[in-house]
Amino acid sequence: MRGFKALLATLVALTLYSFLVFSLYWTIPSDPVAGILNRSSLTFLHSTSPQPLRHTPGPFWKQAQLFYEHILDGTWGVSFWTGSSVLRLILDRAPHTLWIALASLFVTYCLGIGLAYLQLGANNRTVSFLTRSSIALLLSIPAFCTCILLFILSPAGISHLLAVLVYSLSAAPYLAVLVYTHLKAETQTPYFQAALAKGLNLRQVIRKHLLPSVVGQLLAYLPFWWALWVGTSLVIEPILQIPGMGLLAFESFRNQDVAVLVGLALFYGSVRILLGGLRDSLFALTHEKWLGVRAYEP
Repeated sequence: MRGFKALLATLVALTLYSFLVFSLYWTIPSDPVAGILNRSSLTFLHSTSPQPLRHTPGPFWKQAQLFYEHILDGTWGVSFWTGSSVLRLILDRAPHTLWIALASLFVTYCLGIGLAYLQLGANNRTVSFLTRSSIALLLSIPAFCTCILLFILSPAGISHLLAVLVYSLSAAPYLAVLVYTHLKAETQTPYFQAALAKGLNLRQVIRKHLLPSVVGQLLAYLPFWWALWVGTSLVIEPILQIPGMGLLAFESFRNQDVAVLVGLALFYGSVRILLGGLRDSLFALTHEKWLGVRAYEP
């Protein structure tokens, strides 16, 4: 039942989000809706006469209906600049971006959990201090500065690897703080104190008893990671010239291709909502012990 409610909430959120995106772009003082609704609107690019503030095939609700029809027929409108289907442009660029995203997510999880483990389980205060300092430093350096530094110091031809490193170094500190905060709270629980009393050392208790409880934190981190990654890719891909969706967004903004920008906003936001729905469903369907939720008897 909880999983069904999460799915229904996701569908409602997708509908409301798409309507919000349409409404925002409809208010732009130009003719963006025309390119979303029909191919004939491309003729205004070659016209020298002043254009009306908005395309007016009918009232607002009629335009919204046509907007949803073009989403459902799989075109997502037509690019002002190329005349191609917006969805086709996004799908052509998506593999370059999504493979890097998946690789960076894996590295982010490994790096974030590793930093949290070192900070909590270090026997040496120097190691703990260096770990905290590294996390604070990574949190304070903008992603584009890290990208430029790696770009200067690294040889040519490894732009995809550089992108994975930049995304991971930008996102891992946030995950490290989240995991460390959770693990630190777990060290105050009775079962943790009981495990230490049985003779296990701190690192053994963390590995065997605390780290499994981090699964819930990793699930909760997914939507935030996507939002952070999207904002980073919009800057990093143009710098490294990776032909992905970030570069497509930069080119569309430069060319004032509003139809493609609408499509990218729909894609990025929809994935964010779907990740949130996936997180809620897994929280509802997965056993509590894997989510770090424990009930203690008085």
